[in-house]
Amino acid sequence: MNDGDRQRRLSVSQSKAFRSDSDCSIYSTWLSRVLNYCLTFYQNIMKKLFLLVAFIAAAITQQLFAQDTKPNELTPLLNSYYDIKNALIKSNGADAAAHAGEFLKAVAAVDIKALAATDMNTFISLQDKLAFDARHMSESKDIAHQREHFATLSANFFKLAKAVKLTDKAVYYTYCPMKKSYWLSADAGIRNPYFGSQMLTCGKVTETLNK
Repeated sequence: MNDGDRQRRLSVSQSKAFRSDSDCSIYSTWLSRVLNYCLTFYQNIMKKLFLLVAFIAAAITQQLFAQDTKPNELTPLLNSYYDIKNALIKSNGADAAAHAGEFLKAVAAVDIKALAATDMNTFISLQDKLAFDARHMSESKDIAHQREHFATLSANFFKLAKAVKLTDKAVYYTYCPMKKSYWLSADAGIRNPYFGSQMLTCGKVTETLNK
């Protein structure tokens, strides 16, 4: 083999080696691009999945919160009861009678079918008793007569408030030792509905609901 042949073979061999290195480089570049694409695709999918899970969790939380804060069908009774109490604190028989009439209407307007089973049973057991005292109070402006019925109204209403969650706020059950009767209040401060200004601060909180 002469020098010319050797040179040609060496040139061919180098050319093959170059093509092999070039092919490896191209393959490596292609593989790198594929891996980067797959990684980017995976990251995008995970981001979308995370956002979807977060959205679903937020929707469920909002729904549960809405259910928890939804007013009870019996909640208007508590507000009406407070109106009666406040009128008696002021010794205003006319207002007490009017608010007792509103309470009586609220009792009659309760959609029993909308109540949970336990709430329904509790309300039904007390409905007539609550209506009885409210009716007597609404038919008279005699403050002494109203306060007598308010005592039994309060005792029965406390049974309802204790068994059924009427509000998320605290409800204070307060005792008047002079009257030997209780009342419910939204405030811890003592404002006596049985004696009004004569003994406004007579009483003490004996139990608190929804602490």
